[in-house]
Amino acid sequence: AKQEQPNQERAPADDFNQSFYWNASPVISWKNLSSKDDNTYRSSQITALSNTNYGINLLYGMHFEERLDIYSQYLIESVSFVEDQTINLLKKKTLASRLAFGIVLDKKWNVELAMNEQFFLTSPSYGSVDIKKVIIPELKGSYSKDFYHYKQAALIYTLGASAFLPRTSPDITAKFGYGAGGALEAKLRNQSFKIGFEENFLKATSNSTNVQNIYWKYIWEML
Repeated sequence: AKQEQPNQERAPADDFNQSFYWNASPVISWKNLSSKDDNTYRSSQITALSNTNYGINLLYGMHFEERLDIYSQYLIESVSFVEDQTINLLKKKTLASRLAFGIVLDKKWNVELAMNEQFFLTSPSYGSVDIKKVIIPELKGSYSKDFYHYKQAALIYTLGASAFLPRTSPDITAKFGYGAGGALEAKLRNQSFKIGFEENFLKATSNSTNVQNIYWKYIWEML
């Protein structure tokens, strides 16, 4: 936020502009699903790759004081999995989303609660493989720090970890899961380029899934 001048009171309109902000970014990502599926037919290890996935990320935040921000964030992307006859997986295209609410302290510490759509590979029968999309609650914490700063340019790294909470859905009964990841961001004024990697270990009844995701974002911010 902008600094106040001594003995100068801001008008309400100026105060509003300095207290609320939003940013948007296109997202490109690649996903890899590796699943161990145990059912009445067989126990198998299945791996599937996604094509290039396209999405958009929107964030709206409120800056209360020098140390604290709260925000809401929404990500939606089109995910397309590669057709693979060797595992009897037909090409599947779907939309996946993530809705999060979080707080940022000192522009470094971040905690958020999200509803996150994740994918499970299953073998409902011996001759076929299916992909189930399940909404799972996620609690995520991260730490960000500038390791290079010059005038209005900065290089920032982020390290984070997630806990996925149990949830029962019509398709999958998800158990406790966890994940970790990191990102590197180059920022200039109100624009930035971010590349990141995350890996999540998800569990469900008779099924466990390892999800690897590489993504990049081009972010522009309106203060």
